[in-house]
Amino acid sequence: ETSLRLCRQEEVKKTMLDASYYRKTDEIIARYVRDLEVLPLIEEIRGRVVEGEKSFYFVHLMGSHYQFNERYPEEFNKFKPAEYSSFPNSQRENRAYYDNSVLYTDYVVSEIIRQFENEETLLFFFPDHSIDLYRSSADYVGHGKYANDVSSKYGHEIPFMVYVSDKYKQRFPAEVERIRKYVDKDFSTNDFVLSVMDILGSTFKVHHDVQLNSLFRDKVER
Repeated sequence: ETSLRLCRQEEVKKTMLDASYYRKTDEIIARYVRDLEVLPLIEEIRGRVVEGEKSFYFVHLMGSHYQFNERYPEEFNKFKPAEYSSFPNSQRENRAYYDNSVLYTDYVVSEIIRQFENEETLLFFFPDHSIDLYRSSADYVGHGKYANDVSSKYGHEIPFMVYVSDKYKQRFPAEVERIRKYVDKDFSTNDFVLSVMDILGSTFKVHHDVQLNSLFRDKVER
């Protein structure tokens, strides 16, 4: 099996995976390099995978981290501050920059999907946190603040997407139905690893945590 970790943010120790591919922060994945540049790195590793071998990829993007206008190239500068006239003048630039960054992330994720769409692919996409974008006050943009209920809410609630390829659907129809069944279930990404192992059919000596916390099971009371 092949495991890959590509990180676009700060350098981290190789503690997540037993086998990992990691490029230190350098000219290839320096902080202000665009997320799209991770694609050739993925392709490079895919070329090393033996046909028929199982593989796992963990790709950590910069996404919409502040400063938003540093997250996308000029061709994705589609939204302009003037289009946000219903908001205070002091907010318009950040709102436009943020939407441009989301537009760019949408494109990057679609290109990652394109690389794997002809394989048996199960892909999860989610941010590690959200952004308080003028939700708790008219002059605050940043991580959710624990001391403020409104800010904390917007800093913690995140989108979560699951993509399955046609080949995956054909080979694992029961798993696809499980995913569909729980698409609207409240879920904490603290339990992401348990959920992935569960949908992949892995078992544990102590199975209680999976039964309690997997996204792909009915909620069980503790």
